[in-house]
Amino acid sequence: MVSQTLNQLKASLRENYLLIILISIFAGFALAPIYRHIYALLAINAVYFILKDFRNIRQNPHIRQFMVLFLCLWIPMLVSLVDAEFFNRSVSTTVRFIAYPLAAIALIMFAKKQPIDKLLLSCYFVLLFLSLDGILQWLTGTNIVGHPPYRDQRIVGMFYPEPSLSLFLATFSALFFESVRLLQQKYNFAWLSLIPLIMVIILGASRSAWMLFALSSAIYTLYFLRCQTDIQWRQFIIKGIAVILLSGIAIIQSEYIQQRLDLASGLFSGNKEQINIATSARVPLWETAAAMTEAHWINGVGPRAFTLSYDQHSDENNFWHGIHVGQPHLYLLEISSETGAIGIIGYASLLLLLLRMLWKRSHHGFHASMPWGISALIAAFPLNSTIPLFGYFGAQMLWFPLTVFIILSTNKVKTDKPEPKEP
Repeated sequence: MVSQTLNQLKASLRENYLLIILISIFAGFALAPIYRHIYALLAINAVYFILKDFRNIRQNPHIRQFMVLFLCLWIPMLVSLVDAEFFNRSVSTTVRFIAYPLAAIALIMFAKKQPIDKLLLSCYFVLLFLSLDGILQWLTGTNIVGHPPYRDQRIVGMFYPEPSLSLFLATFSALFFESVRLLQQKYNFAWLSLIPLIMVIILGASRSAWMLFALSSAIYTLYFLRCQTDIQWRQFIIKGIAVILLSGIAIIQSEYIQQRLDLASGLFSGNKEQINIATSARVPLWETAAAMTEAHWINGVGPRAFTLSYDQHSDENNFWHGIHVGQPHLYLLEISSETGAIGIIGYASLLLLLLRMLWKRSHHGFHASMPWGISALIAAFPLNSTIPLFGYFGAQMLWFPLTVFIILSTNKVKTDKPEPKEP
């Protein structure tokens, strides 16, 4: 009996190992070191594939597609090393990035043998769990493993002590929307699961996450309206209003959220001091990033050198002078200050190529790759201001959904007539 069970378990692992790897990476975002270790193991697998069959790897159109997108960011990083202000820091970041295409090679090669049609729904349940865990933290003061809110105010759930939960949920919200759409065809109340997701994004108190969620919602809605021909408008509008009203409880109940909203109004004042208050003193960071860009306009100061170069490009009156700062808190300025004009050209090329790919995929109706492509686009959005793009978390948030997007789009797995299984 035990032997039979073990054999069944082994057979299941052989049949679903790619799905298990992808879900582990996705869930591992909440447990920082996990996804790094998985990517390291995938990179080792990729080296094996390259040594074993380099010709097929080189000619694989899926891998070549990923490499084109990857090189849009990596070549500028490489060029910036020529006169990087802090060479050791920059070269370690540039070398670390090699793990992403290697992991993509391994995943693409694995995908030739195994389907991942259950990945979307699996990720939905991960996102739902993280949302409900955040609600628990809001209601009781601790989440399922006893973590408190960030600074006793911001809901962070399993991401404690980093305030990244709302950013993660916002970035991958398109996966949640698509899952709800599929589940709604079989379960009439699936749309209610949107409420904890939206509440936790609001309670995370990250204005960057709010912006990204609004953008993701808008892009997915446009895609939905363009491709869905049998929309029941009355139900669609009623459910949408209900979700908004019920989610609004998070704003009504939290004075801290109301304060954040009030401060955000200063962004549109046109007054530098009010903008600085509204952005939590980020104006000095942006000014210093602009100074770095001006001083090294061709290729920047080097990847992840912003922190170490900060005092050299700011005076003593600068609010953050002499204080450790991790990033400019704006992707566009991070790219321009650390990789210069070459980096901006590469970054723009990445965004344009990704938009072009999304546009072409959208012509095929509801395609399995689309929510992943939208998530990758949101992860690469120029005004993202919470995490550094060249950091571990920011880079992973971009390259993971981009890898899955390419796997699913090239394999042409459609989801026009889904048949979700009973959860």
